[in-house]
Order: sequence, then structure tokens, then C-alpha cells
Amino acid sequence: MVDPDLVGVCSELMRKQLVVSDVKGSLCRLMLGTTEVKKMMLSVFEKTESVGTDGLQVSVYGTNGKVYEMMLKMWNKNTVPVLMNALWNKFVADYGLMKYSDFLTVWMFRHRESGKICLAIDYTRFDSITKKLSPRISKLVFKNPN
Repeated sequence: MVDPDLVGVCSELMRKQLVVSDVKGSLCRLMLGTTEVKKMMLSVFEKTESVGTDGLQVSVYGTNGKVYEMMLKMWNKNTVPVLMNALWNKFVADYGLMKYSDFLTVWMFRHRESGKICLAIDYTRFDSITKKLSPRISKLVFKNPN
């Protein structure tokens, strides 16, 4: 849980079903949706800030308030953004995240004191879901109201 007094400008929420590659230890990364991340960045980033292929160091807050330092970057101009480093694996382990049955809620904010870009990640588990949702269902479930 993020202390509300530390939250400055913040984005809308994005949601994502975890898949095999998001929790596979050898990959050390969470793939995020390009459109959703761009919307988050537009509402939180200043005009001179960007992610790009070099990446941006971000603080990631889990549901227990623990902070993990990770890199938010684009693999190249034609790929989706990723949140990565070995601490992503620690985040997955600390929360016992599971492919398919866990659905993340992610939002971006600017830390009120440090000015640093941060992400907050929560999750909901549906034990009855044991495979990736179909594109049709995903579109319905993750439809952005805006």
C-alpha cells in the first residue's frame, strides 16, 4: 500500500493478466501494454522525460508497501514496454504471483517528496482461471472506459 501523502500526480489504472513469460524466472521482466503505458506516461511525465530503450529507474510499490527498484524501458522502438531486473523475480516470489490466475492492477505516480516516477502494483487472484484469456474476453475484461 502506498502512503497517500507521498502520491503526487497519478495515472489511470491499467490491468493485465499474468502469463508464463511474466513469471518465468529466467526472463526477469513484466511485459506491459504499449497503449496503456503511454497513457500513464502522458499524465505523469514532464515534457522532457521519456523511457526509451535506455530505460528509466522507477520505484515499484507492492501491496505490503515494500519498494523494489526496477527499470522501465522499451526493448526497441517497435516493442512493448517492460518492467525489468532481477527484483521483478523477487516481487513475483514475495507475492507468490501465478500465471493466468493473477490479474495485476498497475498505476503510475510521481513521488511527492522525491519527484521520482513510481509504479504501484496490486493483484487479484482467480483460482478458477487456468489459462490465458481469449482475445475476445480480454478485450471485454480490460476495456478502458476512457
